[in-house]
Amino acid sequence: MEFINSMPFMADALVWRTLLGACRVHENTELGKHAAEMILEQEPDDPAAYILLSNLHASAGQWRDVAKIRKSMKERNLIKEAGYSWIEVENMVHRFHVGDTSHPQSREIYRELDQLAAKIK
Repeated sequence: MEFINSMPFMADALVWRTLLGACRVHENTELGKHAAEMILEQEPDDPAAYILLSNLHASAGQWRDVAKIRKSMKERNLIKEAGYSWIEVENMVHRFHVGDTSHPQSREIYRELDQLAAKIK
């Protein structure tokens, strides 16, 4: 917090989202709640703040808080958009998301990903 408070400009929602994500890694629920409040003060309809805060509570095993946050999202009609990834191969851009099997070479792609994951482990 000292770093954010000492910045020469007002922290925007991106700064607070970054802190909120770090709070999950460092298991700091209280600071995470504060970061979420700051995000929602600036962008009240930002689903990312709700998702990040929900994930923080889930990591801490605080399932009642997770349920409250998800209920609040539903009441506000906020949904999390699926994240997409892009890769360019031979000047052609391919877009996909988790579990996507629409690409004509999806079997080969997932086979390669499985091999890469095995090498990483």
